[in-house]
Amino acid sequence: MALALVPALCAGCSWDGAPAGTRPVESRPLTGINPFAPELMRIHPLSHVALAPDGKPEIICHVELRDRWGDTTKTTGDLTVRLFASPAGPQSGGEQELLRWTIDLSEDQTNAALFDPATRTYRLPLAGAPDWIAGLSPARPSGGGRITLQATLAPSPAGSARMLSDDHVIRR
Repeated sequence: MALALVPALCAGCSWDGAPAGTRPVESRPLTGINPFAPELMRIHPLSHVALAPDGKPEIICHVELRDRWGDTTKTTGDLTVRLFASPAGPQSGGEQELLRWTIDLSEDQTNAALFDPATRTYRLPLAGAPDWIAGLSPARPSGGGRITLQATLAPSPAGSARMLSDDHVIRR
C-alpha cells in the first residue's frame, strides 16, 4: 500500500530529489576547480542604510553567492564594496566613487562571523558613509536620495574560478 503512494508523491520530482525544473540542465563533470564555487553574485535587496547607535549612517550590505546549481554558497577571497553617489549630495547628479571597503574572506573566523545563516548572505556593516545618506534610512521620517553599491569578488585559489560583481541601487 505504501509503495503505491511513492510514485504519486514523487511525480513532480527529478531523480536527485529536487522539484523538477529547479536545477540547471547543463551537466559538467565535478573536476578541477571547486565544483561548488560561486558562479553568481548579487547584492541582495535586503541591503539598506541604517543608523548606528551614535546616529551616524552605516550601510548594511548583504551579498549572496550561488553555485552552478543555483544553491547559495560561501567562498574565500577579497570582497570589495564600492559606494557611488554624487559628492555634492543626492540631488546634484554625476555619481562617482566616494568610498571603498575591502573584506578578506580568506580567514575562517572572519568568513563565519560575516555569514548570516538566516538570510544565507554575507552581512557586511559598512561604516564611514557620508552623513547625508542617513536620509535613506527608514529610521528617518523624511529624507531621500540615491546611492549605488558595487560589489566585486576577486577569486582565490580555493574560491571562485572567476571575478564576480554586481551593482545595487538604494533609494528612498
